[in-house]
Amino acid sequence: MASAPDLAPSLVTDELDLIRRALPVAGADLLDLGCGDGAMARRLAEAGARVTAVEVSAAPVIDAAVTAIEGRAEALPLADAAFDAVLMLKSLHHVPIAGMEAGLREVARVLRPGGLLFCWEPVFAGPLNDIMRLFHDEQPQRAAALAALHRIIAEGTLEFVDERLFRTRIGFADFADFDRRMLHLPDLPQPVEGALLDQVRQAWDRIAAPRGGQFERLMRLTLARRP
Repeated sequence: MASAPDLAPSLVTDELDLIRRALPVAGADLLDLGCGDGAMARRLAEAGARVTAVEVSAAPVIDAAVTAIEGRAEALPLADAAFDAVLMLKSLHHVPIAGMEAGLREVARVLRPGGLLFCWEPVFAGPLNDIMRLFHDEQPQRAAALAALHRIIAEGTLEFVDERLFRTRIGFADFADFDRRMLHLPDLPQPVEGALLDQVRQAWDRIAAPRGGQFERLMRLTLARRP
């Protein structure tokens, strides 16, 4: 990937395609750090990678081809220089702010020299976030994640390779679909019910309904290399 910035963020319809453009997958030792339900780890394994997937909660059952373990970014239970690349797919901002730099130093530790960090983070902007911030305002966490990554690069623990914005799409059939997928996330600061639920529903009617529940989101890809 070239380092020149795009004049307009291009649309990404498949994250795996973007990953393949940025780094070798087949035959590579990859760490999916903050793997969630393991969907991408499974796809990476199907594409020929040797995948280790780490999640802070109980390790998900993903696939026989994926090594799934429980762990935290700040103290990875993994050997030094074990991976060709580490993928953090919308996961850095979920690391506690006080532990973000420690987590990124751990990323550098488990990368082989020349290995890449692929950090894919949502930008807190746009109409979907105008709804989300009513009950799940992640702006401080996302800003802290970007700042921590830039500090780790500035200190030389990782070397800058590229950073650019992309667009992705997300859609909801109706408010019930939005409720099911977004209003019961495990890290919400409070239950979305009562007056707060009414406020969210009103925002949905005002912002989402006119666009048929379809949104584009800005995503930031930062690539950095272990020296």
